[in-house]
Amino acid sequence: MSHGLHGAVVVYSVDPRACGDTHVRVAQAELAKKLAAFKGCAFAGEYDPSADYAGPVYFIPSDTLLGTAAAALGIKSEQDLFGGVVPYGFIGTKAITHSLIEPNAAAPSGWSHEFGSRVQRAVLSGFSTFTCDDARRACSLLLEHGPARTKPALATAGRDQTVIFQLAELEPVLDRMDAADLSTYGLVIEE
Repeated sequence: MSHGLHGAVVVYSVDPRACGDTHVRVAQAELAKKLAAFKGCAFAGEYDPSADYAGPVYFIPSDTLLGTAAAALGIKSEQDLFGGVVPYGFIGTKAITHSLIEPNAAAPSGWSHEFGSRVQRAVLSGFSTFTCDDARRACSLLLEHGPARTKPALATAGRDQTVIFQLAELEPVLDRMDAADLSTYGLVIEE
């Protein structure tokens, strides 16, 4: 697939199952077309690993990439993509904006105990949780001051948020969460 001397701009679906929103896919493709024109490259659509792109490939990923995925795609620097690359999946989510319920609470590998405390004045009061028990304790603490809101860390555009008025209302939220997603990416509970 030859796209000229200047390379190609492609969209890349990090998790094709999560890219079901037509609006998001269309917006991503439109952004890629504009960046291709700006860079003097061809827009080559969705990335095809079997394609033979002439020249460098510039990626527009649907989400933040893990370092291992970026390396596998040949992404070496910010010159290769319009997006971000992180060493751990949770870093690309809203979970990084809050501290844990306590310093020894469950957290994924690579968790920074310092970051949440450094940004706490810039965000709503809340916690990032990675177990059901920690979510219950965090929600209980926040409910002492009013309603709480749950935000699954992988959800985007306000999806799957729930306002909680009583602790029992948290259980259906926890029941809907995949255990692996909870332990890896977390659930934010905030005022």
